[in-house]
Formats: sequence, structure tokens, C-alpha cells
Amino acid sequence: MPANNESVILSFLTRTPCNGSNLKAAYNEEGELCLYSYRLPIARITDADEYLLYDYRAAALGCVSVTTSQHVGKLHRLAEKWAGYERYKDGIAPYSIWSVYQLDRDTVSKELVGYTR
Repeated sequence: MPANNESVILSFLTRTPCNGSNLKAAYNEEGELCLYSYRLPIARITDADEYLLYDYRAAALGCVSVTTSQHVGKLHRLAEKWAGYERYKDGIAPYSIWSVYQLDRDTVSKELVGYTR
């Protein structure tokens, strides 16, 4: 039985692959752990240990589908909570979590969502 969306997102945030029905955390060809909504990567962990959350909602990069927008919204909410929780635990490496969005047709920007420790 596939994991629920929240479990898949939390698995991604804790760097563990996981499969849900429409959402999955899996490694891409470059070896980066990504979070996929259907087949679209909506987040990834870079080699520099940054979490990049691609904001596929209407006011940001643009809506791809209602379900993907819901996945992105849940991802942003859980990432912010997770960062706050991890910040106060001992022994956790510092990670920055960025929301990637588009200002206009030619400009992509990042906004800090959270930072652990």
C-alpha cells in the first residue's frame, strides 16, 4: 500500500526514498533525492545540502495541476514546520530550505523558507 502524502514529504525531508500514489521521493540520474508530483520534480536536495522547493502554484512558477499545487502547498507547510523542529535538535547538520519561484518571464528567485540549526 502506498504511503500517504504527508509521509512521503516527511521521508523526503529526512532524506529517505518513499513512494505514495501520486507523490514519491526518489533519486534522480545525478544522485540527488527529489520529490516528484506525478513525474514533475517539485523539490530536490542539492550537492550543497540545500533543499530547493519548486513553487508550482498559480502565484509563483505557475499551476501545473490542482493536485500538484496541493502537493506543493503541503510541502511548503511541512518543510517550514520541520525546519523549526530540527533547528532545536542536537547533532543535526545545518540545511537551508528555499522556495524557488518566478518573478516574471525571465527572472527566477529564491526565498528562505526555513533553516535547520
